[in-house]
Amino acid sequence: MIAKILKGSFLRPGLSLITVLAACVLGGVWLQDLRRDVFPDLSAPVFNIIVQNPAMGTEELETGVAVPMEVALAGLPDVRRIRSNSTLGVTQISVEFESDADYYRSRQFVAERVAQVASQLPPGTDAPLLSSLTGRLNEIYEFTLEADPGTADLMTLRDLSEFEVRNRLLAVPGVAAVERLGGYLRQFQVQLDPERLSARGISLDQIEHAAEGANINAAGGFVTEGSMEWTVRAIGRVQSIDDLRNTVVAVKGKTPVMLGDVSDIREAPAIRRGIAHRLKGEVVSCRVTKQFGADTVKVSEGIRQALDEITKTLPKGVHVRTVYDQSQLIASALGGVERAILIGAVLVVVVLFVLLGDFRAALVVTFTLPLSIALAGVILKPLGIGINTMTLGGFGHRGRSAGRCRDHHGGKHRPPDHRAARRRPPSRERACCRHRGGASYRVRNPDRDRRVHAFVCHRRNRRQNV
Repeated sequence: MIAKILKGSFLRPGLSLITVLAACVLGGVWLQDLRRDVFPDLSAPVFNIIVQNPAMGTEELETGVAVPMEVALAGLPDVRRIRSNSTLGVTQISVEFESDADYYRSRQFVAERVAQVASQLPPGTDAPLLSSLTGRLNEIYEFTLEADPGTADLMTLRDLSEFEVRNRLLAVPGVAAVERLGGYLRQFQVQLDPERLSARGISLDQIEHAAEGANINAAGGFVTEGSMEWTVRAIGRVQSIDDLRNTVVAVKGKTPVMLGDVSDIREAPAIRRGIAHRLKGEVVSCRVTKQFGADTVKVSEGIRQALDEITKTLPKGVHVRTVYDQSQLIASALGGVERAILIGAVLVVVVLFVLLGDFRAALVVTFTLPLSIALAGVILKPLGIGINTMTLGGFGHRGRSAGRCRDHHGGKHRPPDHRAARRRPPSRERACCRHRGGASYRVRNPDRDRRVHAFVCHRRNRRQNV
């Protein structure tokens, strides 16, 4: 196959040159579009299912939640390993698939099985949470929200991260999630007073029922008046703390008991389990995770542009500080490898020129190096392989191998009769003329052509020996 391609290329040099140049241009364009990363993603598909039930202990979660989940997930195709870890109030089931399994197809299988088992879980168990198609290597950007002293508190910073920063970053193409850590999550809290509850004869069930009913809207149908139709709604969602205070809990005689009569209503931070801290003090940290298979460099560029727009709308004294940008690590790593490849290519060309002493042979290797890299884009793009340190290392090895091959076959370690070996052999037509006594024709059978050429060479060698 390769011999036929080479023979056809030499027979049609113009067409071969145009084809190579077109492939190089196409490969060079495709190389610019390849996603860039430090290392290829060699991790196997792993999905985590988190189930919470605050009223259950470790053994109860193991027998009532973890075991049914493991049994349901064990029959999925390409499953390699299933593990579970249970603690007080929470259990986590990890499903690991084979490395060649499709991510999206595997996650769909897991989601279907989890939905089937969810209806069989013990009462009071929250809906299972299934992880997305992301991992630790997909966390590409991290920044913090910081405020100057006296400008904004931690609760305000957390509100900014929840409702402004997160919503804007999720609109960036390639962003899968934005995790927030630190600060205080704002809540409307109903802090009950047992003495006032006992004095008015109010139970906890009445408080819970009143609080839930005070935060919903209700539909009232519609009213028709002539040619007009009016929609009726009951607006009941809480807009402020005063709305909660004026919520009716019960009616004692003819006197309504308000929620503010038996409790203290206030804005307060939720109970937190962790903090984000710098040398200056506490901050709010945001960590951006990219989608599976997305280009890290392009996603990071979109995040930086979005943060520049967000910074202009932040309150005075609030700043955004970048902590980690994976695109800078990629640029540094790939830049070092590219410089090493460039230096190696220059040294290979210089060594070939010095040792070979043959300008044409060294020129062939000089053009082979960039052509091979450009043509690699034609193969990498359809296969979905990105640019990373391993692929660039392969390019560098290709250049060194080309230099070694030319040094082995074309260097000064040639046999003594290298000038005779490089001399152009007689053409097939000339050989046939000598053998046939001057008759000029072309031998069309390749096997016969080789035999005639061998016979002529044998006769010539005998004459020289004589």
